[in-house]
This record gives sequence, C-alpha cells and structure tokens, in this order.
Amino acid sequence: MPKPREKPEPPRQLVKLEAKPEEKKLEEKKYDPRQFDALLKNLAPVHTAMTADAPPENPRPAAAKASSQPKAPLGSQLTASELDMVRHQIARCWNVPAGARDAKDLVVDFSPKDIL
Repeated sequence: MPKPREKPEPPRQLVKLEAKPEEKKLEEKKYDPRQFDALLKNLAPVHTAMTADAPPENPRPAAAKASSQPKAPLGSQLTASELDMVRHQIARCWNVPAGARDAKDLVVDFSPKDIL
C-alpha cells in the first residue's frame, strides 16, 4: 500500500515589528486670564457697533388679537380616535401568550398610574 504524499508546509513569513513613533505629548496649556481679557477687549467694540446699528427691539411683541370664536370645551370623556390611539399604544407592548388556554377570556387590568 503506497503512503500518501505529505503536503509541504507553507513557508512561514516573518512579521517585522516596526517601532511605533512616540506619540507627541500635548503640552498642557495653562490658563492665562490676561489672554481671555485681551480677547474680550477685542470683541467689545464689535459688539457695541453691532448693537448701535441695529434698530431698537420692542420689549413686548404685539398681543395677538382675541378670537371671536369660543374656545373648544374640554370633554370629560375621550373621543373614539383618542381611545383608539391609547389602545394602539398599549397593544404594542402586549402579546397574547401563544397556545394559552382560554386566551379569549384573558383580561388585562390596566391603570395609567402603573405607567407613571
């Protein structure tokens, strides 16, 4: 019985490790209040020039005219669309257990206080 030929091993490649360049450490800049003051002095004339050219603003905008129509009364009962919206919001979070016995008789007690 002839022996199977052995496959030659693939040549191993040497990985060259390159020295990583040293990360330049950022020099911590010390807070100098004089630089900040100089910046504010440069900005102050620009700000005053802009406000001098701008027209004066009214401190109070004109009041909106009162509507001749009465405000819609707030009902103590929800409308059908509002009820549907609430049902939809709750239904997204509820799944009937698959294969549950008497699933048609399953009742869920819900109170908005439970959410808050």
